[in-house]
Formats: sequence, C-alpha cells, structure tokens
Amino acid sequence: MSGYVLLDRFSPVLVLRRTGPVDVEAASHLRDSVNRHLRASSVPVSVVYDVVPGARGAPDAAVRKVLGEWMKAEDALLRRRCASVEFAFPSAVSRGVLTAILWMGDPPMPTGVHGTARAAVEAALRRAERPTAAAGEILRAADALVRQSSATG
Repeated sequence: MSGYVLLDRFSPVLVLRRTGPVDVEAASHLRDSVNRHLRASSVPVSVVYDVVPGARGAPDAAVRKVLGEWMKAEDALLRRRCASVEFAFPSAVSRGVLTAILWMGDPPMPTGVHGTARAAVEAALRRAERPTAAAGEILRAADALVRQSSATG
C-alpha cells in the first residue's frame, strides 16, 4: 500500500511509517491492519505512527475522518487491546496541532507525541508488555523496510 509501510515483526510493538501521501483507501487499509493485529495479539499492542522527515502530503479531511471514525467505532477494542499510540512528527507545528487535537478529542487509548521515531519507539516499548526488541533494532528494521518498499515500487 503506498504512503506507508507496516513493520509487525516486533509484537507487541507495531510500527506504521508514513513515507508519503495517504489517501482514504490507504488509511482504511491501515485501520484494518491495526485492528487485525490488536485482535490477534495476546497482549495489548503499542502502535508507533512515524512520519519520516520529508514525507509529503498531510492527511486530508477524508483521511482524518476515516481515522476519527475508527477511534469511535472501535472504542472498546482500542481501550482493551491498544497499550498506546505513539506519534513521531518531525515538525514542531504538527506536533503542537496533534497534541491539541488529542487533548480535546479524548482518544480511547493512551497517546504520546514525539519529535523523533526513536523517542516514539522507546515510549511504545515502555508501555508494551513483554517487548521483544530494543528501539535500535526496531528502527533499523523500519529503515530497511522503507528502503525495500522504495526499491520495489
């Protein structure tokens, strides 16, 4: 799916790395993938949503609607199975806006907003039960997945 890669080898930490524009189809696929992981895991999952520096195309209103409706529709699942969602945004302005939205929106799971992928992954690991890898290993695997995705398409 274009616009992001999904790293799911390090359960209970799931890394979604946005590499470019995400449309409604990609956002819906992303939502469905996260839901599958939450339902399949034996422990609550920490999700990292990482926007790589230079990723173009902020989510439009239709994409934000898909994700907002997901949080409402899956409130019980997110409360029960999602340890946290940790956001990594390189832009201080984006971090500020997201922090305000999350504060006002009262999401069903704990959240964090971070300036780097490393900080987000480290926060996810702290909130996860029985983490299976260190932050450096997860970030190297995410970098490799982005390179592989770029090379194939």
